[in-house]
Amino acid sequence: MLAAAIGGVYWIVVAKLAPPGTVGQANIIVALAAVLMTFAGLGFNIGASKFIAEHNSRREFAESRRVYSKTLEVTIASSVVLMIGLVVAASYAAKITLGNSSLAFLVVIGALTLPFQAIFKTLYGVYQGAHRMAYCLIIDAIFLTLRLTLSVALLLAGYGTLGILLGFAAGYLASTLFGMGYLARRAIPRVRELSSSVSTDSFRRLFDFSMPNYVAGIFLIASIQIPVILLGVYRGSASAAFFNIAVLTKSIVVAISGSIGLALLPTVAANISRGSEESVSSLYNLSIRSSILLASVPSLVFFLAPGVALTLISSEYATNASSALQILMVSAIGTVILGTCTQMMNSIGRPLTALYVTAASSLVGLAASVVTIPLWGVEGAAAASLVSGVAGAILGVTFLSWGGRLKTEVAALAMPLIAVTLAASVGELVIVRGLSPYLAVGVSLLVLLTLSLILKALTVTEIGSMVKLAIQTVNPIMPWRRRGSDLPLRPVASEEEQNPTVS
Repeated sequence: MLAAAIGGVYWIVVAKLAPPGTVGQANIIVALAAVLMTFAGLGFNIGASKFIAEHNSRREFAESRRVYSKTLEVTIASSVVLMIGLVVAASYAAKITLGNSSLAFLVVIGALTLPFQAIFKTLYGVYQGAHRMAYCLIIDAIFLTLRLTLSVALLLAGYGTLGILLGFAAGYLASTLFGMGYLARRAIPRVRELSSSVSTDSFRRLFDFSMPNYVAGIFLIASIQIPVILLGVYRGSASAAFFNIAVLTKSIVVAISGSIGLALLPTVAANISRGSEESVSSLYNLSIRSSILLASVPSLVFFLAPGVALTLISSEYATNASSALQILMVSAIGTVILGTCTQMMNSIGRPLTALYVTAASSLVGLAASVVTIPLWGVEGAAAASLVSGVAGAILGVTFLSWGGRLKTEVAALAMPLIAVTLAASVGELVIVRGLSPYLAVGVSLLVLLTLSLILKALTVTEIGSMVKLAIQTVNPIMPWRRRGSDLPLRPVASEEEQNPTVS
C-alpha cells in the first residue's frame, strides 16, 4: 500500500516533469539493471526466508545467523562481479539497447546500483524469515521517500534521465545501509553459542533450495523487463515509458496481494518444522482465496477507469496506455495465483516444481511478446503478459495439486473468480450506458463484496477477524520481546502459535 501511494506519486510527478522520451530512457536502464540483478544472490534470499523461519521455530538461533551471513556473502560477491562486468561492457550495453552511445554513462550509473539492489532484495528474505515484516516496510519507506525527493529535485534542476537514476541509486544506498547496519542486527542478532565453523550440510541445503529459485527469478524478471527493452527497440523510448507505467501499476496490485504469499513461505515452513502439517492445506486454500480477492479491488478500479488514473500523469499517457493497463489488470489475477502457488511449492520443499512452472509461463509470455510487440506495440506487450499470466495460473494450480498432498479446493479458486468477473461485467455495463466511470467503480466494488459474501468467498467472521488482528498488530502494548534477552525478537506465544489450526 505504501508502494502504491508513494510510488504512484513518484511516477506521476516524474512523468509531469520529464517528457516520455526521458522517462522511457530511464525505464530502459532500470529494466536492464533489473534483469542483470536477478543473477545476483543465487536465490539465497528465498532460501533465507524458509530456513531462518525453520531454525527460529526450533530455537536454533546460531544456525539462523549462519544462514544470514552466508546469504549476505553470496549476494555481495555475485552482485559485485556483475557490476564490474556491466561497467566494463557499458558501451556495448548501450549499443544493444538503443544503439545510442550517449547511454554508456547512464548504464554505468545503473550498474553501480546492482550490489545495493541485490542486498535490498536479500534483506527482504531475511526479515520475512525472522517474521519481521515491519522491517520490510521500513526499508521500503526509506527507498521510496528518498527516491521521490532526490529525483524530483534533480529533474527540477535539469538533470533529466541522470536525475531519475541518481534518485534510484540514493534510495537503494540509504535503505540497504540502514537495513544492514541496524535492522538486520535486531532481526538476526548475534548469539553467544555461534561458533566460527560453518555447517557444510546447512550450506548445501540452503544452496540446493536456493538455486531453483535463483533460476526461476531470472525467468520471472526477464518476462517483465525484456518487453520494456523490446518496446524501446521496435517502437522507441516513449512506448517503453507508456508500457512501463502500466506495468508498474500492475506490479503494485500484485505486490499488495502478494504480501500474503510472502508471509506464506516462512509461516508454512515453520509449521512443518514444528510438526503442525495439518494446517498447511487450509493455509494454502485460504491464501489463494484471499490473494484473488485482495487483487480484485485495485484491478477493478484500474480496469474500469484506466483513463481517469492515467490522466493524473498526462493525457498522452491516458491515450497510449489505457488499453494496455486494462489488459494487465486481467493478467494480474493470474500472476497472483501463480505467485501464491510457487510460494507454497517452496514452503513444502518443491522448489524444482516452482522453477518449472515459472519458467514455462515466462517463456510462453516472451515467445508471445516477440510476435505481439512488433505488431501492436504497447497493447501487444500487455497481451503477451496476459498469455503468461493465464498459463502460469493454470500450471501453478495443476502442478501443486498433481501427485502431492495438497489439493486446491474448487470453491477457493472458482468463487472469487466468479465474483470479480461478474463485478467487472456490471461495471462495464454501467460505462456502456454512458454513466460516470466513478459510478461504475463504486457499483462494481459493491457487487464484488455482495457476491463474495453470497458465494462464501468471504465471510463476515473473516472480516471481523481481520479487523481484530489489525488492531492487535498495531497495539503498542504487545510484548514483542523480553528485555535483556540476546535472542531474536519474538512475540509472546499467542493462541494461534500454540494451536496452528486456529491460525
